[in-house]
Amino acid sequence: MVRFDLVVTCGGTGIRYAVVGYSADLVRSTSGTTLSFLGAGRYNIRFASPVTGCAFIATWLIRATRSCSTRPACTPAAVPDANTVYIETKNPGGGLQDGVPFHLELICSSTANTRYAVVQATGAKQRSSSGMTATRLRSGNFQISSNNLGISACATVATRGSAEYWPYPSTRGPSKSCRARPTTRSTSRSVSCCSSAGALNSLAFHAASVC
Repeated sequence: MVRFDLVVTCGGTGIRYAVVGYSADLVRSTSGTTLSFLGAGRYNIRFASPVTGCAFIATWLIRATRSCSTRPACTPAAVPDANTVYIETKNPGGGLQDGVPFHLELICSSTANTRYAVVQATGAKQRSSSGMTATRLRSGNFQISSNNLGISACATVATRGSAEYWPYPSTRGPSKSCRARPTTRSTSRSVSCCSSAGALNSLAFHAASVC
């Protein structure tokens, strides 16, 4: 049995979002969002207000007939300007790939009932909501804790991505992915994040808990 966390955003929550389709089209989004297709699996998604204080949670949506062993990757790679998130979609070999639909959510300091952290490969925080700490436990394994609020009643999600703004495009391959899971204590204030591809020294990620 597989346990998973799911966050559904439909507007009115303060979470900004964008859904991009197979044809590099903006299927739906929060008001004022625009999409620029840059070619070869590269996208700029521009929001109506700044994104620089947010975590970017990006997940790909793929046809059920496609094997999990050949799944692509969707990575928030940079912030070209204060309102824009740059996204790359890649094939398993690391090349940029078109035709990969994805969902992007922004979790920001102003988003109600959420906590987030953007963590560098060293375990240092790039940015986070108030009261969050991050620790690199070992290669490819991290712990993110909320010092002032429990997260046991939350959905906790994470995505691999750059903790840096520049340069872009990225040269990272898609073999490095990130998953988040709560620690075992029922009153937990921490989550651990690790690579699903083994120990990775170069994993940077965005994690968020939505309650």
